[in-house]
Amino acid sequence: MELTRLEQVVQEEGELNLSGLPVRRGDRLQILIQSVRDSGLLADALLSSEMVGLWKDRQDIDGTRGFARALRDQAQNRE
Repeated sequence: MELTRLEQVVQEEGELNLSGLPVRRGDRLQILIQSVRDSGLLADALLSSEMVGLWKDRQDIDGTRGFARALRDQAQNRE
């Protein structure tokens, strides 16, 4: 399976026009559509946000990696 990544801006409501794809007549395609917003998806935006270093002064956390892992485990095991 070959993956081709394209980013397009929607010009008309509910319409997306694709051309120049590396496909031939008869090829079967699976198309996944993900809406990308500019807010917070870029690494430099995240690094300049208040999220980085959020736990640095917490005295009750020994290691942020272990703490984050425990939070993820707790969230995944909720009923």
